[in-house]
Amino acid sequence: MKRLALSISLIAGLLAGTLELSAQTGTIQARVTDARSGAGISGAQISLEGTGIGGLSTGDRPLVIRNVPAGTQSISAQLIGYATIRRQIQIRSGETVSLEIELSQQAVQLGGI
Repeated sequence: MKRLALSISLIAGLLAGTLELSAQTGTIQARVTDARSGAGISGAQISLEGTGIGGLSTGDRPLVIRNVPAGTQSISAQLIGYATIRRQIQIRSGETVSLEIELSQQAVQLGGI
């Protein structure tokens, strides 16, 4: 009987820890547009620096990034032909942050041969 009670206690503790851990993350919804035209941009790399978390934008809908650690995060958006954007955002547990990221076109200089 003691083993059963101990097993139930351990399982309950593990479940509580899992729920607590999942509550320490938030979600980001990021839409990336061209600063001049306002058109959605596909293929921009959105990443949370130092976390390995990110994805690619689509032109027609926001990129959704789940399980973002709560706290201050540094997010970047980059695509060849556009200036890279970096900004600090605050993620709160269980909440979704919506971002509108405007990328400005920038000429790419190629090195000599």
